[in-house]
Amino acid sequence: MRVTQFSKYIPIQSSIQEIQSRKYLNELRLATGKQVVNITETPSLLVQKKRFESQIAQQQQYKKNIDYSINFLQHTTETLDTIASNIQKIKEIAISATQISTAKDVPVLGKQIRGLLDDIVRYLNSDFDGQFVFSGNILNSDGLASPPGSTNKLPYEIIQETPTPDNPSGLRIIFKGNTKKVVVNTSKVSLEVINTTADEMFNDTTLTNLNTIIDLYNLLTYNKDGTPRGENDLFTQEDLSKLENYHRTIGQMYDKINAVNARNGALLNRLENLRDQSASILTALEGYKSKVADTDYASTTIQLNKDQTALQFTLQVAARLTQTTLFDFLR
Repeated sequence: MRVTQFSKYIPIQSSIQEIQSRKYLNELRLATGKQVVNITETPSLLVQKKRFESQIAQQQQYKKNIDYSINFLQHTTETLDTIASNIQKIKEIAISATQISTAKDVPVLGKQIRGLLDDIVRYLNSDFDGQFVFSGNILNSDGLASPPGSTNKLPYEIIQETPTPDNPSGLRIIFKGNTKKVVVNTSKVSLEVINTTADEMFNDTTLTNLNTIIDLYNLLTYNKDGTPRGENDLFTQEDLSKLENYHRTIGQMYDKINAVNARNGALLNRLENLRDQSASILTALEGYKSKVADTDYASTTIQLNKDQTALQFTLQVAARLTQTTLFDFLR
């Protein structure tokens, strides 16, 4: 093997390069706050970091779904509360109509019912964040049906048909959506249904119970022959029997909506607990990722100081070597 004067520098150069490389990485870690700054230096840490990042992204999506579901349900429950309140007012009007002292005001009571019905339909067409709340999984106007008599692109509509003896006003409420569920993922293994459908509120998609309010309106507004009811047109026994049946059906609808809303309230409570759990999981995952990916400033600073000391010592050794000859080195 050939030995030259420069052979003595090879080990020291290798040592200097190793220390400088280590020193550079630690300086980079302190500057960026990231432990993983060089794939070739920390391949196992990079794999762990990527795994935690994937889990965090997934958990963030679950939390986003939960937050949306909570806001959607809060809007739903508030709207159903208002609808139920209007139905309660209609029930009270129906009772008032049976009292002799209000007999001459019956047509006025009919107008009040029509106003409350318009409000109910308006709330049934409520949307949250641009998406219909009570139209099944049809969340915008593009998917709604367009039945005869419809004049708008809303899920619920009061349409005008040809008056008949059974329906002297010709009014009818129609539904253009469906009864399919809106489902969201709240975890890797959990799904939640967050919408309230027409059949849950009104028994069927023909809105039989809801249209009973129109039957009540007709009874208070028109005589049996279809002529407008006047102040002196008193209820017959048949009218009173109908009024009792309408009141009972509307009362059942009121109870049904309140029951659905109670279920929504229980789901809302469960989702709020899930949101807290999701936030805790995210915090834990972020902590695990930080241990893997973020710089330990204390230990890195200590290691950097060691590298700086080692580098200074190695450079001093190299300086002394340059002052000796090859024969001095071999002696």
